[in-house]
Amino acid sequence: MSGCTSPGKCPNCETDVEVYDDWKPVNYSMQNCVNCGLVLFPAQAYETLETLNTRRVEHNEMMEDEEDWVPLEPYTQEEFDKIERTWCYFTEVEDERFFLPK
Repeated sequence: MSGCTSPGKCPNCETDVEVYDDWKPVNYSMQNCVNCGLVLFPAQAYETLETLNTRRVEHNEMMEDEEDWVPLEPYTQEEFDKIERTWCYFTEVEDERFFLPK
């Protein structure tokens, strides 16, 4: 493993916990509380077309004062469907704002 551990506090019960941080294959943190059982870990999913386009609009609004910023256009359904989505490392999450590639 490439990461390291550090002390932390459980956000639920305030008990001391060990937090594991890693940077391979991407930056992430995990922790689990032996007192209340709360587990915090990375999960993965891909945003739906509607959610992704909303985030692109919000990103454009945030960046509009940057000199050399090129706005992100909304994806069409056809463009969205062509995006390759093969990366899988973390636990997959199910939520209506996201989808899992088949």
